[in-house]
Amino acid sequence: MDYFKDDILITGFMTKETYSSWLQASDILPVTSYHDFFGISVMEAIYMDTYPLLPNRLTYPDLYDIKSHPEIFYETYEEFVIKLRQAITTKNRKSYRHMCLAYDWDTIIKTYDACFEKVEL
Repeated sequence: MDYFKDDILITGFMTKETYSSWLQASDILPVTSYHDFFGISVMEAIYMDTYPLLPNRLTYPDLYDIKSHPEIFYETYEEFVIKLRQAITTKNRKSYRHMCLAYDWDTIIKTYDACFEKVEL
């Protein structure tokens, strides 16, 4: 963290509103994770129209359909750098928000309600 101390704009706990405003202000989400269970922060950022660059590992290829969207995935560091440069220089980046809609509360609440109705108390 010391290396980037002059570049980090915000860290730590923040309200939902503050978190959302930072996501909305973001343009590109370069993900380099080697460990992630679902990647809720990635989902939230994509939902807010942040352009993702995702590793071809973990849950990302399944969640974000690598076959339909190979342009947002990378295999190697070199490929990551190339795609990051392209994302930085492209003015009208494509939105991938549609990939998150299945997890939107307005959509998933129906599934939760159906499950809860089956529970016997």
